[in-house]
Amino acid sequence: MTVPFPHPRVPVPGVRLVVLAAQRKDVANPLAERFGVSHKCLIPLHGMPLIRHVMTTLTTHFAQGTIVVSVEPEAFDAVRGALAGLPGASRIELCPAASNLADSVLVAAGTHDGPLVITTADHALLQPASIFTMLTALETNDVA
Repeated sequence: MTVPFPHPRVPVPGVRLVVLAAQRKDVANPLAERFGVSHKCLIPLHGMPLIRHVMTTLTTHFAQGTIVVSVEPEAFDAVRGALAGLPGASRIELCPAASNLADSVLVAAGTHDGPLVITTADHALLQPASIFTMLTALETNDVA
């Protein structure tokens, strides 16, 4: 499957988009502290939290697939608030982050046995072309 770019909404059946939004245990992000938020992904950029920029790209350009945000349960409400009213928000699931990055990906993947695309929630400059490149890589790989 070669995905031409640009394409307004790419149907990618079976893909799971994993967005890593957690932070290290007992380590506060200095920039998040400066902005008075608990997580770096909640820092505002151009009037929106960083995670909303990422989710806007994902929900706007990808017509199918589950989007899973891995974050600490105590941040669920703040993340839900940051995503409130976002078109396509019904496709977004929150899952508890594990104690490390690799395990967080495994938890977010769950029992899913299809392709995974992994990004971070603070990647505000995420472009559809980057995701399309990863989807092309998934033609011959299990994870991008």
